[in-house]
Amino acid sequence: CISYFSRSNMLPFACCRMAHLTLEHGVCQYSVLGLASYCGCLCQAAKQASVIREMGRVGKVIMNLLKRFDSSAIMPSVYHVYYGFIAVHTAPLHVCADNLRIGFKVAISSGKYAYVAFLNSIHIVRTALLSGQNLSTLLKETDYYLQVMTQFRNKITMPYLSAYRETISLLIDKGESLGSQNKMAGHDGNAMTSNAVNAERCNETIYFNHVLQSFWLGHSQRCNYYSKKILEIQSLGSHNRLMILFYAALNAVRAKNNNKNGSKLATAKILY
Repeated sequence: CISYFSRSNMLPFACCRMAHLTLEHGVCQYSVLGLASYCGCLCQAAKQASVIREMGRVGKVIMNLLKRFDSSAIMPSVYHVYYGFIAVHTAPLHVCADNLRIGFKVAISSGKYAYVAFLNSIHIVRTALLSGQNLSTLLKETDYYLQVMTQFRNKITMPYLSAYRETISLLIDKGESLGSQNKMAGHDGNAMTSNAVNAERCNETIYFNHVLQSFWLGHSQRCNYYSKKILEIQSLGSHNRLMILFYAALNAVRAKNNNKNGSKLATAKILY
């Protein structure tokens, strides 16, 4: 899980190695995590819907396999991978968010897997935001996750969650509640990228949130700019890509209907 942030280029190798060991020596509880991670990597890199559908079917088999072991040691990590990277393509987003919350509770209550809990928290806020959860409720939940991260002195995942908190706050009150949280967490929103272990991964999250902010606040040109910026990232995840293309298309249609910039529709076609 940590390699996703620190050395993301090594993650596919690790997943393939775990799958290979499973085929050689048989299935154990950690095979479930290895196979789920392998499917998650394929989903992240996939640009064809057929690949995503196939990984969704395989993912359901893996989740059934998880029931055989009933292990709290791997359950939060498997939930993080499946509901954060695979099921988001095939299941309702609010269902994914609810199951990620279960993974968070199991991980944080164990006391041994806090870092997995924090990974779940990022996807909880992301999927809940995209699913249309009440923003005020989601803001309080995000503040709780950030407070726990501060207590555990976890600096790897905090920049990513802070980016989503900024979006939620901007959509509620145009950022008036941002200052108090940044002070509480000791986090400077302008230094997210420099504090991140993986700058490109952090940029993906920042650009993604800028697209959401710009679209819902009515800044058409800014939305178009960040849409193009994030699509230039080579390691852009498949679900982020789909959501960006969706918002870019909506932004182009809205701009054309408002007669602000007739060329935006052509830009959306290029993005696709």
